[in-house]
Amino acid sequence: MWPLEAASALLLVVIVVLLFTGVVARYAFSLPVVWVDEVVSLSFLWVAMLGTVLAMHRNEHLRLTLVVERLPERWRGLVQAFALVAVAATLLALLPQALEYAYDEMAIRTPELDMPNAWRVSAIAVGVAAMLLLVVVHALRTVTLRQLLAAVVLVAAVGVLCWLSRDTLRGLGIASLAIFLVGVVALGLAAGVPIGFCFGLATLSYLGFATT
Repeated sequence: MWPLEAASALLLVVIVVLLFTGVVARYAFSLPVVWVDEVVSLSFLWVAMLGTVLAMHRNEHLRLTLVVERLPERWRGLVQAFALVAVAATLLALLPQALEYAYDEMAIRTPELDMPNAWRVSAIAVGVAAMLLLVVVHALRTVTLRQLLAAVVLVAAVGVLCWLSRDTLRGLGIASLAIFLVGVVALGLAAGVPIGFCFGLATLSYLGFATT
């Protein structure tokens, strides 16, 4: 992972130096450097997404482990596999949208440097794809194939059930919001899914199954 670490460190240095230079140029010499904001915006999104990948590699995304640690040993691997599959499902749902977003932004160009805005927003797709790859590799290394397949079947079954019940869920109104943003989040937290992915999966599920 050292290339990502080096790139992140370099981008952070670029952000600090450019922002400092821009402030000094604007307020000390009355010479605003307008392209600084564009480069900083690009660098910030890339360092943020690379940071999420590094956090995934180091298992540093904030999550609740109290419930999982109290489970019997025979259940712990299955719950861990479920958490990994839930994270992978979230990333799989995001990846096509991130790629489409980057493609659409090819037509948008920045006002000063005249570069495609896709250079900036493609960081989202790269980060999501890299995290997905890490989750798959980690799953293959830490849980058995049987546990992994069981978790995939379980998550897929829940998804199919929600899909078949989407008309009912849409008719529930605000209650469906509670089902996903309370029920799904609580289940994910108990299973050890990182908190950010709990809310991400709940939000995507609510949008996909309970709204038009």
